[in-house]
Amino acid sequence: DGFIVRISPELDSVKWGTLAGGRGDDVISQIGFNGKDVYAFGTTSSANRIGSPGTFTPNHPDTSQGVPIGFMMRFTDCSPSLLVKSPQNICVGDSITLTATGAQNYLWSPSNSTQSSIIVKPTQNSIYTVTGTDTGICSITKTVKVNVGKKPSLSLQLLGKASFCVGDSVGIKAHYNDSTNINWTYNSQPLYDKQDSVRYAKASGIYSVSASTLPVCAVHIDQQIWASAPPKPVISVIGDSLVSTPYNTYQWYVDGVQIAGGNTKAIKPSKSGSYIVVVTDSIGCKNQSDLNYNMGLEETSFENYISVYPNPSHTGNDIMIKTAIDKIQNIIVFDQLGRERIGYTIVNSGIYKLSNFESGIYIIQVRGRSGDCYNKKIIIY
Repeated sequence: DGFIVRISPELDSVKWGTLAGGRGDDVISQIGFNGKDVYAFGTTSSANRIGSPGTFTPNHPDTSQGVPIGFMMRFTDCSPSLLVKSPQNICVGDSITLTATGAQNYLWSPSNSTQSSIIVKPTQNSIYTVTGTDTGICSITKTVKVNVGKKPSLSLQLLGKASFCVGDSVGIKAHYNDSTNINWTYNSQPLYDKQDSVRYAKASGIYSVSASTLPVCAVHIDQQIWASAPPKPVISVIGDSLVSTPYNTYQWYVDGVQIAGGNTKAIKPSKSGSYIVVVTDSIGCKNQSDLNYNMGLEETSFENYISVYPNPSHTGNDIMIKTAIDKIQNIIVFDQLGRERIGYTIVNSGIYKLSNFESGIYIIQVRGRSGDCYNKKIIIY
């Protein structure tokens, strides 16, 4: 007779019997459960064989055949664990990959793709469905909603030049529409103080602004800013000329007065005085030399009034000065750039000592209280 299996929803009991009312005495049966599928095996005197899952109506017993026929029934949990992410958010013009997992086979709509993933590029909010099947008969369908947002309009306007001098600033204005929020950054670091449409840049770096609309659409723009500060020029003495380190423009001054025609890298001083140079870089930013160069410190020829020894001398040696000037007001040592370098020590009346010389050429100037002044050149090597 026909073989019937009943499985409780909790899978805690299994019953079987025959259509003729038998309770299993005339049936040889085995039950197996692998965590998902239930298998039942039994025999019947009917010639009808159950070959695949489904619903069957077996024949009544035919005792004339006399030989039981074995058969297997498989009962499957028909609920594949189909997983998809929904909703998904993109911006107009973008594409997105939709992926389903958990089933053996897939069918997407409206694309009719049988792959587990599809790439879509909708222009408006859209819904996609995917059907996943497990054993070929069990299936489940889920939907994926794709929200399509509008990208904001964003542009930047410089309210000045991108390059400026240290101490100045330049405004950067953001123009945007349909935006719920804007965010500024400086060198990738958020600027939290304010999020106005105008930001004033005071230092070199990259200023950026982002404008966004819900849910995820955003536009990002960078603006490079340069704040220039040319290094201080250095004056060198080459022959009878004063030479500046290279810049775009130069202007020389003597005793605070601009030198007419003194707009070159090198000049030849025409008189004694204190010289400096003011320079500019490629964007017009200025700087000036720190040190003055004092011309006119030449050696005098009054040997009877001042003598220096040893001369020349070595670095580290003490230098002695002997002078016939009765009343000394001061002794000053100048290097080649006119900088005051070394103080002195009184040894005896009319004899003075200088120490801590570095290699170079120096002018020792002795000034008397009556206004007389005597210079002596010394070489240290």
